[in-house]
Amino acid sequence: MSHEPRVNEIQDPGPIQDVGNLKTAASTAIFVGFTAFAMQYMLEPKMAWSSYLQGFFYALCLGLGGAFFITVNTVTKSVWCVPLRRVAEAMTSILSWTLVLVIPILIASGSIYEWTDHHASHLYGTKAAYLSTPFWILRVFMMLVLWAVLTSGFRNRSTDQDGHKQELNQVGKSIIYLIVFAFGFTLFSIDVLMSLRPHWFSTMWGVYCFAGSFQAALCVMVLVTIHLRENGQFKGIVKDRHLFDLGTWLLAWCTFMAYIGFSQFMLIWYANLPEETPFFLDHLWGEWGILYVLVFFVKWAIPFFVLMPKPSRVNHTVLKVMATAILLVEWVDIHWMVQPEIIRMLNPNSVDTAIKGSAFNGHFILSFLVGMGFLGLFILSMLRFMGRHSVVPVGDPKLLSSVNGDYL
Repeated sequence: MSHEPRVNEIQDPGPIQDVGNLKTAASTAIFVGFTAFAMQYMLEPKMAWSSYLQGFFYALCLGLGGAFFITVNTVTKSVWCVPLRRVAEAMTSILSWTLVLVIPILIASGSIYEWTDHHASHLYGTKAAYLSTPFWILRVFMMLVLWAVLTSGFRNRSTDQDGHKQELNQVGKSIIYLIVFAFGFTLFSIDVLMSLRPHWFSTMWGVYCFAGSFQAALCVMVLVTIHLRENGQFKGIVKDRHLFDLGTWLLAWCTFMAYIGFSQFMLIWYANLPEETPFFLDHLWGEWGILYVLVFFVKWAIPFFVLMPKPSRVNHTVLKVMATAILLVEWVDIHWMVQPEIIRMLNPNSVDTAIKGSAFNGHFILSFLVGMGFLGLFILSMLRFMGRHSVVPVGDPKLLSSVNGDYL
């Protein structure tokens, strides 16, 4: 740090450049995803809607992860991350699209959730009232509206700052967002994922979904940051120490993800309660156990040992491989949470036989392609935002301090 020349002025790198290939790839992914959904719908509508739900939740989590990165660093008044803030802001642009993307799920809820038929699902009392279709739709949609409005405000104030170059005081708003997010995301993940098995519950479910979402969001930030460094737009702005810190966050979050995953499994295994164990009995049966082991190794064991050496956290190739692998396996994790429940609904009289050998089949491939379609839409929303605004918040007074490393 002491040998680096100080910078007195930051040149505006402008909007993202040379993205024609990325737009083509993202558009192709959307087309393939839509085609895969149509094919799967013709084979089995419930499976198709399951794939849609997985892809929707996947894209949503990436956007919410970007919002969490912005707000938690705003509350802590972090300086190191200022050059990377615009990347996280671009990630949140997908949240406005979720208001439209969720509509098919709300309409097709009867094909996804067994509790929509209260007589068949045997729900009574408070749980039956909570999982009533009108109340569920209201909760899901209003939470998406709240997230979209709050994050849109953060983006607008940030891009306006590029012009007036005045300090932003968003600590209070960020605290409000984090509180709303903490409670809202917990309930949202219960509503759209855990309620697939309405008689099962886990007190760790919300934080497990959150841990996976932010881990995947960090991977997106790593990949975009490296891309902008390699095409020269971050030259002189994002230094090795910024990338090292981002890689350290990813390493730490891999460990946090493993801790939460182990805690959820260990508590349910140790208590051995009949209300809790059926979920893992089904989701570890046969080939699904292989997916669970894959998630463990790719989301924690391998990154932990690969990223532990300091040089790995500034090596572009190592970071790109690890981030890409974790990002893809995050979809596998969501697939592992969702798909066995749909299979159970389709085969109520032969659950064990149906689930045992159903992880790696044609539906797995089609579901993956649908998920990649949502990832393509997420990438397009990012490119659209970064194509209109500078890739760094050039109006932030703390940007120069971050570039010069004054926070060290």
